[in-house]
Amino acid sequence: MRTDYERLAERYDEDRARWSVPKDAVVTALAESRELLRVLDLGCGTGRWLDAQRGAFGDANIAWLGIDPSSGMLDEARTKGIANLMRGRAENLPLADAAVDYVVTNYAFHHFEDKERALDEIARVLTSPGVFGLNNMEPAAADGWWLYEFFPEAIEVDAARFWPADRIAGALEARAFDVDVNLDAGVGETAASEALAEAQRRVVSQLALLDDSSYERGLGRLREVAASPGATMTNPRSRLRLLARRT
Repeated sequence: MRTDYERLAERYDEDRARWSVPKDAVVTALAESRELLRVLDLGCGTGRWLDAQRGAFGDANIAWLGIDPSSGMLDEARTKGIANLMRGRAENLPLADAAVDYVVTNYAFHHFEDKERALDEIARVLTSPGVFGLNNMEPAAADGWWLYEFFPEAIEVDAARFWPADRIAGALEARAFDVDVNLDAGVGETAASEALAEAQRRVVSQLALLDDSSYERGLGRLREVAASPGATMTNPRSRLRLLARRT
């Protein structure tokens, strides 16, 4: 089950424009202790994270690298002036052993088809000590999410793709990492009109992976609710932040 990002690449940034990209605290900490810090954004997509970090850290001595399997997404990243980009999959990284000090993956781990192999590769290319950072949503903490309510088929889609946080942590600990897990969860709301606009863009992978009949059925029900002035939807906060350090 693979999302077709070649088809989604041109409108991906438009969909993500409402989300800010904060300065990465791990980069700040590591840069203080290294003459040259080598950072890999694994599953870099259109380069939004790399572009934001490059701007935040200015002339710091940091080598930024992005790897993604989608040539379309990488083409979009190059329009931002990001040069060090490679096409590749997490399960077979085109890098030498101990090539980078920090690997970060942002909302991409669920796309890795062989997660055990991907973690082996991450461990291989990291220096010792090195850091792996994972940012993602945690479906188990997303009860009541409007997307799951109106497109219930997406629940099964995500169950097949997402590992729960404790499974990811256990797999990393088995590879000699010290792991810290932080889950920022809570109840939130969004306007039904905003939920409808997001669903109509059909960029989030939960919707992109649905068959057309399931998608259209859910979209029709969502339109009915969004037609009511002031209607709101449950939009829980479900942010997983995992940091793993080589021991």
